[in-house]
Amino acid sequence: MITGETGAGKSIIIDALCLTLGERAAGDLVRSGETEAVVEAFFDVGPKQLPRSARRFLEDSGIDSSDGLILKRIISSQGRSRAYINGSMVTVQALSDVSSKIIDVHGQYEHQSLLSPDNQLDMLDAYGGLLSDRQEVAKLHENLLALKHQISGLIQKDKDRARRLDILKYQTSEIEAAGLRPGEEEELAEELRILSSAGRLAELANEAHESLYSSDTACITNLTKILNSLKEIRSIDTRADDAVKSVESALPL
Repeated sequence: MITGETGAGKSIIIDALCLTLGERAAGDLVRSGETEAVVEAFFDVGPKQLPRSARRFLEDSGIDSSDGLILKRIISSQGRSRAYINGSMVTVQALSDVSSKIIDVHGQYEHQSLLSPDNQLDMLDAYGGLLSDRQEVAKLHENLLALKHQISGLIQKDKDRARRLDILKYQTSEIEAAGLRPGEEEELAEELRILSSAGRLAELANEAHESLYSSDTACITNLTKILNSLKEIRSIDTRADDAVKSVESALPL
């Protein structure tokens, strides 16, 4: 307990103590002309006197607390600060978490841990001897959330599978409705090749017709010319093969 008359400096001591506990620091706390302010507080507590959460943090951070705790803040004139526990640098949040387990500042305008719902729950569970049960419930709840996540994943996979099945069914029905048959692709390719040469085919057919019905030259000569035209037509459209054979049979050996 800190008591004293008004103006005795109680607020300065409390403010300095609060800085070591992780309170927010400002650059105007640094004395004019100085570059930084250093505040330290020593707490005569051993590892066995620390709550398990604080002890676990110190152990995980490699901080030895067997000889007590020295909490330290260094505040620059720009308002930046660094925090230390027993010489090891930690975050301001970590400093605040550890210090909140070993000291509580009570004042007219200060925050009191008794008003914190989390601390109230801790005290209630500790009084009822339910800390181990609470940990077990927390573990079960964590497992429950994991199972819910897995179930949600399986449900989503099932929806994706059903959606994919619908797509495949639709594509299958479209293929069946198209009436496709084996070899149709080759037939279409052949038809496309013939149609793409339609102009040349018409020209060759016209030449053959001209040779048969409108020419005064020798018949053998005309048949030879017709045969050449038909052979070129056959190279494009194999359906002209019969016509080629007919003309060939009409020509003398």
